Amino acid sequence: MQDAEERRVIVQLEAPAVAQAFGPGQDAEQGLALQAEASAYRMDLEAEQEAASVAVASTVAGAEVVERYQWAFNGLAVRLPDDDEAAVAALAEIPGVRAVFDEITYRPALFSSLAMVGAPAAWSALGGQAQAGAGVRIAVLDNGIDITHPMLAPNAFSYPAGFPLGDERFTTPKVIAARVYFRPTDPPLEGEGTPAPGPDSAPHGTHVAAVAAGIPVTATVNGLSLALSGVAPGAQLMNYRIFYRGERTGVEEARSTEVLKALDDAIADGADVILSSWESASPRLPFVTAEASAVQAAIDAGIVVVSAAGNQGPAYGSASTLLGGYDPTISVGAVTKTPILARNHLDVTSPGDVPAFLQNLPLGVALFGAPLEDVFGPTTFITVGEIGGGAFRLACEPLPAGILEGQIALIERGECPFADKVFYAQQAGAVAVVILNTEEAVMDFACSGEFCAPGRIGIPAVMVSQSAGERIASWRTLYPNATLQLDPRARITEVTPGVVWENSARGPAFMRYLKPDLVAPGVSVLSASRTPMRYEQMSGTSVAAAHVAGAAALVLQAHPDWGHAEVKAALMGTADTANLWVDAEATEPAGVLARGAGLLDAAAATAAPLLVDPPSIALAEIQAGQAVTVPLTVTDTRTSGAEIAYTLSASVEGMISVEMPGDVRVTPGATVTAPVRVTVSTAAGAGDATADLVLSSASGAVHVPLWAHIEPAVEAADILLIDNDFSNFDTFTDYARVITPVLEALPYSYSYWDADVRFDNPQTIPDLPTLQRYGTIIWLTGDNKSPFGTFVVDTPLTPIDLQLLADYLDGGGRLLAIGQNLAQASDVNPNPDPVFGRADLYHFYLGARWLQGNVFAPNDAAMRPRSSEIAVVGLGDSPMRQVALDLGLEGDGEGNQTTIDEIAPGGVPDGSDLDLVAPILQAVDARPIEAGYVGVIKWDDPTLEDRVQDIVYRSAYLSFGVEGVNNRDGLTSRAQLLARALDWLNDEVTVMLVPTAAGLVDLSRLEASATSSVGARITGYRWRIARGEEVLLETSSSAPVIHFAFPEAGEYTVTVEARDALGHTAVTEDVVTAVPGGGSTLAVDRTEALPGDTLEYRTVLQNTGDAATTVSLTLAVPAGTTYVSHSGAGVSFDAGTNTLAFSAELAPNTSVEVRLVVRINDDVAPGTVIAATGRYTAGSQTYERIVRTRVLLRTWFTLVANAAALP
Repeated sequence: MQDAEERRVIVQLEAPAVAQAFGPGQDAEQGLALQAEASAYRMDLEAEQEAASVAVASTVAGAEVVERYQWAFNGLAVRLPDDDEAAVAALAEIPGVRAVFDEITYRPALFSSLAMVGAPAAWSALGGQAQAGAGVRIAVLDNGIDITHPMLAPNAFSYPAGFPLGDERFTTPKVIAARVYFRPTDPPLEGEGTPAPGPDSAPHGTHVAAVAAGIPVTATVNGLSLALSGVAPGAQLMNYRIFYRGERTGVEEARSTEVLKALDDAIADGADVILSSWESASPRLPFVTAEASAVQAAIDAGIVVVSAAGNQGPAYGSASTLLGGYDPTISVGAVTKTPILARNHLDVTSPGDVPAFLQNLPLGVALFGAPLEDVFGPTTFITVGEIGGGAFRLACEPLPAGILEGQIALIERGECPFADKVFYAQQAGAVAVVILNTEEAVMDFACSGEFCAPGRIGIPAVMVSQSAGERIASWRTLYPNATLQLDPRARITEVTPGVVWENSARGPAFMRYLKPDLVAPGVSVLSASRTPMRYEQMSGTSVAAAHVAGAAALVLQAHPDWGHAEVKAALMGTADTANLWVDAEATEPAGVLARGAGLLDAAAATAAPLLVDPPSIALAEIQAGQAVTVPLTVTDTRTSGAEIAYTLSASVEGMISVEMPGDVRVTPGATVTAPVRVTVSTAAGAGDATADLVLSSASGAVHVPLWAHIEPAVEAADILLIDNDFSNFDTFTDYARVITPVLEALPYSYSYWDADVRFDNPQTIPDLPTLQRYGTIIWLTGDNKSPFGTFVVDTPLTPIDLQLLADYLDGGGRLLAIGQNLAQASDVNPNPDPVFGRADLYHFYLGARWLQGNVFAPNDAAMRPRSSEIAVVGLGDSPMRQVALDLGLEGDGEGNQTTIDEIAPGGVPDGSDLDLVAPILQAVDARPIEAGYVGVIKWDDPTLEDRVQDIVYRSAYLSFGVEGVNNRDGLTSRAQLLARALDWLNDEVTVMLVPTAAGLVDLSRLEASATSSVGARITGYRWRIARGEEVLLETSSSAPVIHFAFPEAGEYTVTVEARDALGHTAVTEDVVTAVPGGGSTLAVDRTEALPGDTLEYRTVLQNTGDAATTVSLTLAVPAGTTYVSHSGAGVSFDAGTNTLAFSAELAPNTSVEVRLVVRINDDVAPGTVIAATGRYTAGSQTYERIVRTRVLLRTWFTLVANAAALP
C-alpha cells in the first residue's frame, strides 16, 4: 500500500507567482506584502485559484483543496480521495492548469569556526559584532527555534514595523516571526503542536539558527568557559517549523505541501535569506519539481536561498538531492575546523615525559559494562598478545586465571564479539579493556554474544584506532611499567582543519551541475541546543549551510541592493581554495567536486571586487577533441575609482586546456565579457577534468571553479553485465553462466564484470567513465540477499556502487535490475521500514516499493511457483504484453525461484513518482498483498502535452531471476524475455514531418515519418495544429497522414507525437506557412548531429492557386557550417554571400524542390543550435521558415565483438 495518508498533489496554475511577477522590489520594512500592486495582483490570483478550486471539485469527485499558494508558487495543494492516476491526469486537463506535481518527503540534513570563515574581519567592516547582519532577516525552515535559548535572546533588538508575525507567543524581537505547518492526517505528538520545538524534537533548528545569527555569549560547557557567537549576530530570525514528529509517522519529516506554504509565507513576510538545511532524494530532475518553482520565485524576489548539500557523501554524485542539488541555490558542503570540544580520550601517563603522539588519543566507548563517567587510572596496562607467546592474542577464549590482575588489558579486534573479549579479560583480573581496532577509526560499540546479560560485565571497555594501538603497545614494550588513563571529560582538542567531512555530499549533482558551490565548517560545531547543558556539537552540511546563511546576511548588509545572484557570486568568487583536504593527514587536496569554489570567507565576500556570472562552469557532456566557449560576465562592484586591469589565469587538473584573454579591464560599476574557451585533448579518456579560473589584480582576486565531464567517444559494448549473485561466497550458485549464453544469442554485444570477486573494497563496480561506455547495464543478483554491512568486510554492491549506478542513470543510462531478493541485497539504508526504507537507488531510480518476500506463499518459504504452469504474465497495456513465464522447479531453468518479492510501482511514500513508473509483470495463482506485481519500469518520454522529460534514464526491475525461467514451447523463453526488456530499454523513436507545401481552402496533406531504433512497430500518431495560442485541431490516427484545410494565410504550428509497440513516444514540431496561391516547407534531415556531420535542407515551393504566381527563395548557409552542394532547377548559389537563391513564376498546381547540403564545422561547441532561415515571397506575401539542429556531445558505435571481459 501507499502511505496511509491520502495522496496529495500540487497543482500549478498558469499565471506567475507574486514573487516572480514583481521581482526583487521588496519594501525595506515589510517586504512584498506592503506593495499595493503586489497585493492587488495577489487578489487576482486568489480569484483565479477560487475558480480552479471549483473546477477541481467538479472534475475529481471527493478531491479537496487543502492549501493555496500565491507568493512563492501560484497553485493549490489537493488531497485526492484515492491513489488514482486518472484523477491526476484529469486535474492536468483543467483549463489554466500548468502542471501537476506529486509531493516529496524531506528530512533534516545534519566557537572556533568564526575565525576560519573570516567573520570577525567582516564584523569590523560592518560596525562591530553586535551590528553584524543588522537589518537582515534570515528565515529558518526547520524543526522550530527555541526562543528561550541565551544565544537567541532579544537583548537590544526591537520589532520592525509590522512585526511580529505568526504565533506571537513564540516570537521575540530577535525571532520576529513564528509559524508552524502540520499535515491534517498526521497530527503532532503531544507537546509538539507549536512553532517551538517540543520534548520529542531534535535541536536541529535551534542549533542552525544560532550558528547563523546567534548573539555573543560566554557558555560553560563541561567545565570549560567558551565564547560563542553566530556569524551574523545582529540579524533577526524568522521561524518556519516544517518538521515535527507526527502521531502516524513518528519521525521528523516534512512534505511538499507544507514546504511550499512555508516558502510562500517567508516571501510574504519579507525574508532576506532563506536557510533550507534539509534534503531529499528526487525521483525526477530537480528543475521539474514544485519546490524548484517556489525556490526560483524566492530568488526572483531578491531573496538569497542557501541549502545544505546533503549528508550522503563521499560517493561521486551524492549531491544529487533537493534542494541542494538544484542549480540556482547556494549549496554548501561541510569541512572540519579546529579546535573542537572532544570527550573520551586515552593518555599514556608514564614514565617520564610521554610523547605527544601518546596523548589525546580519541576513544570509542562500549555501550555495555561499567560506564566511563570519571577519569579511570593512571593504571598499568598489558597487551594480551604478550601472554603465552601470543596464544591468547584475540582473547576469544578463557585466559589464565589472574594473568591480568589489576591491569588494563589491550586486546586486538577480531574473530569474536567485543563482549567475549571483555568478559574473558575481566575473568582474568583486568580492571578495564582497550580494544585495538584494525582500521583507522574509532566507534562506540554494542554488546553481542553470550555475555550480555545484566551484571555479566562490570568493567569499562573502550576502543582506539589501529595506529594508536600500535603506538601504545610499542611504548609498553619499551616500558613494561608504563601507565595510562581513560578520561571521559571534554577537552579542547586540535584537529586538522579544512578536511572535507566524509559524509559531505560530492558533486556533480544529477550529472549536470557543479555542486557543492562552496564549503564551510560543519563538523563538531558547538552551538545552541535543547539538552540540559544548552549547548552541543553537531555535524552536517546543515551546520555548514547555516554559516553561509549568516555570511549572506553580512553581504546583504554591506550591499543591500544585491539579490541572490550577486550574493552567490560574491560568496563563491571569494571563497578560499587553499588548505582544503580530503584526508585528515592533509596529503590529498580537495578537488572542485568536493569543495566547490572553496572555503567560505565572509570578510572577502562583503568586499568582493568583482562579480562573475556564471559563478561556476559545468560542462556535463563533452568529448575528446571538442572545444566549448563560455562567456564570463564580469562586473566591477566599486562605485568610484580608476580603471583596473585583472589578469586571468587557470590552474587545471585533467586533460583539458583553458584559453582566456590575458586580462580584462573594468571601471566602477561597469560590466565586461571575458570568453573562456575549454578544449579537451584529443588524447583524453573518459572522466572528469577541473580547473580554477582566477581573475587577479593588486586590488583583489576572485575565481570561478570549472568541471568538465569527458564522455566516452565509443561504446565498449552494448551491455555491461554486473554479476552480483554472491556465487563467490558460501554455497551461492553462479547464474551468470545462465545469462551469458542468452546474451550471446541476442543482437547485443556485452562485457562481463564480476563485482563479487572485488569484495573488501568500498567500490566494487567500474568507475563512472567506464560505466558510461555501455548503453545498458544488467545487474544480476541471483540468490544474493546479503546487503552491504552484513559481514565485517565490504561486500557488493556497496553504497558507493549504488551511487555510481544512480550517477550513470542521471547521465541518461539504461538499467535492467534482476533478482528475487534484490530489495534485500541492495538494502544499505539503515531505515527499518521494509516498504519505503530500502536503498535510494531501489526507490528513486527503480521506482519500486517492496510489499512481501514471497508473492506465492507469504507464510511458507518452501513454496514456489508450480512446475509446468504459468507463474508470471505480462500486463496487456505494457511492453511485456503476451509474455507468459514458467518459473517452476522442473525444467531447464535453475529452479531457484522460492522468494519472489511482490513489489508495487512508486518508491516514494507520497506517490511523487507514480507518473513515471508502471507495472509490467504480474504473478498468477499467487497470494498477493496488492496486485501481485513482479516487474516495474521507470521512464519518461516526450508527449504532445509535455515535451520536457522529468528524467532522462530508463530502468526496468524484475523481482525474480531470469535464470529461473524454463524454456517451454508456447511460453516465453529466457532469451525472449531478455530481448523484450533490452529492446524496451534501448528503443528510441524518431519522428519528423515530411516537407509539405500548404495552400488555402483545399485539404493539405500532412505526413509524418517515424521509426523505432529496435524495429518496433509504430502504432499510432497524435496531431495538434495551432495558430498562435489557438488550437485548431487535435486528433489521432493510426496512419502517418492526416489532411487539413488551412483557413487563411499565415503560419501554423504542427506538432505530431508518434508511439510504438513498446510504448515509447517521440514528438516533433514544425511550422507550415499557408499563402494565397502557394506554400512552402523547409525541413532538415537531422534535428541532432555531431561536428563533421552533413545536413541536408529541403524546401518544396508550390503554387496551389488557380493563377500563375511568382515564388522566390533565399537560403543562407547557416553559421557554423560550410557549403557542400545544392540542387534544383533554376537555383543559383552565390559563394560571396554564401546564399542559395531561386525565383520563378509557377503555373497553377506546380511545385519546385530545392536542396542545400552543408557540413557542420569541427569546432562548433557542443550544445550549439544550427539555425537555417529560408526567406520566401509568394505573390505579395513574404514570410520566413526556420529549422534547427542541435549539436550533440556523444555518439555510440556498437562493437562487433561479443563477450569481452573487462580487466
